[in-house]
Amino acid sequence: MKKLWRNYSIRKGFVVLTIGILLVALSFSFVSLFTITHIDVYPSTISMSIDPSQFPSNLLFFPTDRLRTFLLKEYPRIQDVQFKKVFPHTLQVQFTPRTPVAIITSGPKMLAIDDKGVVFDDPIQGLPVIEVQHVSLVEGTAVREPGVFAALDFLKEISPEEQIERVILDTNHTLNVTINSIQVLLSDSNGKEQADTLQILLKGFRMKGSLPHVIDLRFSKPIITP
Repeated sequence: MKKLWRNYSIRKGFVVLTIGILLVALSFSFVSLFTITHIDVYPSTISMSIDPSQFPSNLLFFPTDRLRTFLLKEYPRIQDVQFKKVFPHTLQVQFTPRTPVAIITSGPKMLAIDDKGVVFDDPIQGLPVIEVQHVSLVEGTAVREPGVFAALDFLKEISPEEQIERVILDTNHTLNVTINSIQVLLSDSNGKEQADTLQILLKGFRMKGSLPHVIDLRFSKPIITP
């Protein structure tokens, strides 16, 4: 009886050991079956590699949400990023870079700014400059100054033919814009509406063949200084 029990125990232990070995082998095979070997990045101007000490290399269990959160936090230049798992070995990554619409300066600091007011380190030459005072510019965050949003709305709506180089936000909440030697004064709100009004006025003045020196749009009616 004892001998039978011993034989049974040995057989049971052998079966358990065999199953354990098979499970380990299967797990290694499973991991290697879905190991990430290709990363396709769009646009191709962006390169990317994955640190295996930070993120797993198995495509099936790859934490795309965690990586997305990490990238958006660490790289303010990225507006959005999406992932697609193409089994068995390919991870596709689609980046949406922020598009700078202007350069914003506060003291010696100069950063790019997009149409949502988010600032990032990519100041491109040739863009209009929004000059502010005593405003904190932190990469990856949106500027909360109302005058900045008014300037962005104004620049978005105004015709590119006007070639605006600089918008200065004064401490009295006035936006100073110079267009072809014309000084334009704007309030720190309703940038789109003021741009529409300005373009109508400029069209009329050009048809008459004479341009004013100052156009003040801060009040309910435009004030024109010949």
